[in-house]
Amino acid sequence: MNTYRTFQWLCGFCGFFVIALFSFVCHAQPQGVVEVRAVDSANVPLTLIRIGQRETKGICPLLSRIFFPEPSPAFPLRFSKFTEEQARTFRVERLSAFDASEYTLDILGKRLSAAPQETLTLLDGEADLKRATSLREYWQQVWGIAPERIVLKHKAELSRVGRCVEIAASPALMEPVVATDTLHTVQPSEIVFAPTVTNPETPVQWTIVIKQRVGNTDKILKNITTTGKVRPLVSWKIARELHTTPIDTMPLTYQLEVRYDNSPNRKSQRAAIAVQKLPPPTSRSSRILVLLGANETKELTAQNKALIERIKQENMIQATSTVTMTYLANNAASRDAERGAQAVAMALGLSKAQVAPTKNMAPQPYQTFMLIGDKFGTVVTISVETPIEKK
Repeated sequence: MNTYRTFQWLCGFCGFFVIALFSFVCHAQPQGVVEVRAVDSANVPLTLIRIGQRETKGICPLLSRIFFPEPSPAFPLRFSKFTEEQARTFRVERLSAFDASEYTLDILGKRLSAAPQETLTLLDGEADLKRATSLREYWQQVWGIAPERIVLKHKAELSRVGRCVEIAASPALMEPVVATDTLHTVQPSEIVFAPTVTNPETPVQWTIVIKQRVGNTDKILKNITTTGKVRPLVSWKIARELHTTPIDTMPLTYQLEVRYDNSPNRKSQRAAIAVQKLPPPTSRSSRILVLLGANETKELTAQNKALIERIKQENMIQATSTVTMTYLANNAASRDAERGAQAVAMALGLSKAQVAPTKNMAPQPYQTFMLIGDKFGTVVTISVETPIEKK
């Protein structure tokens, strides 16, 4: 009897032990590897980034021609279109110099509101004046400009240039925008994350969470989120995303989070990248935009002559400055674009030895915006570096 009970007890114990061991093994077995590491563009492990900031002075002209989409005479949607409330709170001084062209119509509306004695003329390439009328109606409805202050005229030769309205106004209204922007620098400019997930189940979603300690909280700088199979490399072009650029020297931390339908959700170990400040800049930066028309190969327009004088007044180019000049032209203007850029250099008193205009192979958004619709335009960009004198 005792032997039978002992046998029962041993069987029960062994059964319990086997079940417990099986349960332990199942739960202890990792559901695949979940890791992530940061590397630079050369696939070298990244443990440090450097940050800095510098002020850049910019000057940009207003657009003297407003181009419309074909064939509609409606307000060109690529320009900002304010409500009356937005117009009341609009401040030109808050703009970056390179946003000025996008806000040309509202800058003019603001200036017309502030100077009731000023008028302007809109020259339309079409005899029905519908495009010019749409601009006048915008200024009237949003900015409260009396229609008699905006004269509409037909200028037939504009039809050769494109679907545009030309603005003729006083130098005070067409004054270029001068602004000082704070630019944040990050080295390297790109961080590459290399995630590793070995679970055979395809994730529902996976996210690389990048944080930085701000005060007593961990602020999320960037979430890189996608669905489906985890990619072997994920790029974060940190220098292009100003709102995510770290501005303090607290370390960046990053972690991979993976979510499944059937398997348990997993997280990698949180890793860190040290952040260090760059030395103060040794030079001041300036950037100047000049928009040239079809025939500006030798003689500049009155608006561009006024722009050149303003550049000189601002003392943006000095004897110790290093100047780089590039240009972007539409195909129809490419033959004369370099001569136009050289005319700008001569007007600024720069010799060929100081600067040689070269065709811009990587158009910037502000350049392409200024040229949309213009068959003959050229945007000249002048970058200036002036050494800071040591005290």
